[in-house]
Amino acid sequence: MCRCIAFLVLVVVSFGCLSLLGANKTGEASTPFAGFLHDDYLYVAKHQTKEDEPLRLLRCRLSRMDTDRIVMEHEVGRQANYTTKPYRWRIGHDCLWLASSAIFLGVVMERVPLDDLDIFTAEGIDYKLFYRKYPKRSLDMHKWYLWPLYEAEQNFQYEKGFGIGWARTPVDEMWFDVLPVGQDACRLFILWKRQVTVWEGRGKWLADKVKWDVTWAEQEVIAADLNEQFTVFQQGADYFFVTDSGKAYIAKKREKGPRQAEPIWIDASRPIIGMIADVDRGETFVFAKNKRAVIGAKDCYFALADKPRVVEFSPFDLTPVKAPEPLRTVTQYARLLAVKGSPPK
Repeated sequence: MCRCIAFLVLVVVSFGCLSLLGANKTGEASTPFAGFLHDDYLYVAKHQTKEDEPLRLLRCRLSRMDTDRIVMEHEVGRQANYTTKPYRWRIGHDCLWLASSAIFLGVVMERVPLDDLDIFTAEGIDYKLFYRKYPKRSLDMHKWYLWPLYEAEQNFQYEKGFGIGWARTPVDEMWFDVLPVGQDACRLFILWKRQVTVWEGRGKWLADKVKWDVTWAEQEVIAADLNEQFTVFQQGADYFFVTDSGKAYIAKKREKGPRQAEPIWIDASRPIIGMIADVDRGETFVFAKNKRAVIGAKDCYFALADKPRVVEFSPFDLTPVKAPEPLRTVTQYARLLAVKGSPPK
């Protein structure tokens, strides 16, 4: 009898630990966590909880992940957000690229060099440092206007029976993401009606006006059976789309004909809950949570590829980390990568 009771207690404790260790504690259950590794720093963003709240970027040195870390916090993004949905943001080509998720009267993206992050403190802008670094200051110095997205929203509004102006319907059937491809270039991916239209924007710095002049050109249209927010990555000539529902697709470059997004991970029992991009190595890892309520259930991760090679691990492999969320969760998975390494090619 005592052995039976002990066994039942062990089962209950095991399920409890699996639930606690495997939970996504980022504060946004429906949005996969995201982290970017670059130049010995791990970058993570706090999700805003109020409309018009700026992005709060956390960063710490990877070399201090095993000790008491110094966390630097930056308040970036002064644009109107109109939503509590997470910003579209990423680290690429020594810059922070971010934009509001709300498609309303167009969207303004901000391109902030990482060297400028010291200007943006946890309490707001350090104006003394700002004025000293940029004597010819301008509020538009970091802004890139996403004109193709504005035009797409116009088409959406007209189709719904609304004209220009404030009397509009929320744009809840269109999503976008931005992929930097150079210090002065990025690609804009607009998903609408199960098609992804790809635009490339190239910026020219106007020193006399202290602002960017960005020229946009349509690149291609990708057929995609998607109808939700996504995050785009690139490996070689191929694009990858990771959706908020935890699926992954690849749009391979073809010798002839347009691309088409094809699924590489659609396991509903193990949805993707997070992503970590190693910017310097050009690899992106995604992490899937096992939802099966069975003892010994394994979570897994893999690098985005045409044929993913899955590495399984136990939730108990995630070591405790003392840090604010969501840095805590992302650091746990970053440390897991450091221990287990990249999947075999």
